[in-house]
Amino acid sequence: MDSVDPRRTATAAKSAETRRLVVEDGAADRLDRYLARRLGFSRSRCADLILAQRVRVDSDLAKKSVSVSEGQVIEVEIPPPEPLDAEPEDIPLDVVFEDEAFLVLNKAAGLVVHPAPGHRSGTLVNALLHHVQDLSGIGGKLRPGIVHRLDRYTSGLMLVAKGDDAHVALSDSIRKREVRRIYRAVSWGHLPETPVTVDAPVGRDPKDRMKMAVVEGGRRAVTRLRVRESWEAAEYLEKAARGLPQRARIHYNLGLLLQLLGRDSEAEKELLAALRIEPDNIDFLYAAADHYLKRGRLGEAKRMAETMIEKHPSNRLGQDLLGFINNRIQE
Repeated sequence: MDSVDPRRTATAAKSAETRRLVVEDGAADRLDRYLARRLGFSRSRCADLILAQRVRVDSDLAKKSVSVSEGQVIEVEIPPPEPLDAEPEDIPLDVVFEDEAFLVLNKAAGLVVHPAPGHRSGTLVNALLHHVQDLSGIGGKLRPGIVHRLDRYTSGLMLVAKGDDAHVALSDSIRKREVRRIYRAVSWGHLPETPVTVDAPVGRDPKDRMKMAVVEGGRRAVTRLRVRESWEAAEYLEKAARGLPQRARIHYNLGLLLQLLGRDSEAEKELLAALRIEPDNIDFLYAAADHYLKRGRLGEAKRMAETMIEKHPSNRLGQDLLGFINNRIQE
């Protein structure tokens, strides 16, 4: 009789959870958006739950497009996460910090993060399945808390969430660039100048789909490097903290200044330039919404407020702003 690892089956055997929500005052919204904000799930995950007939509004099966209003009662059946197709393995981990919510580990060079063709075992995921007692189930699948990745031959610190709440919070912080990541490397030879900026499109290598390369039509990638130490035949490099986020902040600050000077059209161009670089930044979204609101462009202001709610469901700022805009529209 085959033996089964209790850590794996205990999580997979969890029963479905039913959440009961009462729509609060001023929280009227489309059902999928409301659920995403209250449950901390993605809108696509909430839409899947609705399509699977796991959501009821006032005891009736709901449709994704329905809107909910104050006082309505929503019941959501959240199925247990699907088992992960990976086995726990007792692989030593270099854990530098750990508490009940997350851990920080030092990934060794050569260690693959996720199982993939050619690497079905011996990965970081296999090690975490053995180490972590209760896995994150974000997205409906068991995942041992991976919120960001490092390439196989890159060593360095990684954050790992141990539960759903930590997974949502860490992913949100990384998306909003509240977590600063620094990359360092040693290269042969010397740069002609420092810092140096590499601005090139990156995509799958057409000759080797397992690798990334600079390719025409790829996604724009901007990297700024500076020399930390210069040695006789090599240099110790660091990916500079300044780059696109800082450029976005420059556009944002310039836009606010131009608003004060009454140069509205120029201010709008700068605020939208900041959003093109960081489309999820809540400060940039709020500034654009406020810009439109003050100029009576309520439809565009509402769109910005709705984006704030979608991208930052746990932040009340977007909801309060949307309520104010809706009141203006109804006047």
